[in-house]
Amino acid sequence: LVTFTLPELLRAWVRSHPKLGYDLLFAASAQALQDLASNPKHLGAQLALLGVLHTWSRTLIFHPHIHYLIPGGGLSADGRTWSHTGKDFFVHFKPLKRRFRTVFAELLRRQAPELWAQIPSSVWKQDWNINLQAVGSGEKALAYLARYIFKTATANRRLQLLPDGKVRWPYRQSQTGQWTHQDLEPDELLRRFLQHVLPPSYCRVRSFGWYHPAAKV
Repeated sequence: LVTFTLPELLRAWVRSHPKLGYDLLFAASAQALQDLASNPKHLGAQLALLGVLHTWSRTLIFHPHIHYLIPGGGLSADGRTWSHTGKDFFVHFKPLKRRFRTVFAELLRRQAPELWAQIPSSVWKQDWNINLQAVGSGEKALAYLARYIFKTATANRRLQLLPDGKVRWPYRQSQTGQWTHQDLEPDELLRRFLQHVLPPSYCRVRSFGWYHPAAKV
């Protein structure tokens, strides 16, 4: 399970240009993975990628990221040889981060130079966040991702209207797994929720490499 997260300084820009921003996030992360994996110094093979776009944190903060579920290996260019990754190792972490950042910048500059000029230069100098995690057969990770395909930001949950007019938003802490809550003004709760509504007809699930329907062996 490989997760690519956009840096905080870029998130306001992506929220203002969601379709382009999400497209670039998909394109840059998928290309970075394939570029690194295809290098003979790393894996020397083409990957299969199943990516799911998420835009929210547990408190509905705008936090665009993509989770990729990837088999532990890849196919050679002719599709005849399978190359295994290590049991707990996929690809090198630091080169993948740098490649992700570089490809995103290159694609943005090429597709929308006027928008690229709006991005602070410090964005291209800071570390970008990537997480790589071995998940065994991947069944539990797939079940986790599947829960978020047909909903936006939240499942059904019990909201409580407080005497002061605020709304209590319950959520589970990622570190402890314990339930806690935030008390928000109704307008703030709606604002947080609506920023996760995707552009019309936007597909949050995409496949790349030999997972893609057009792939041929």
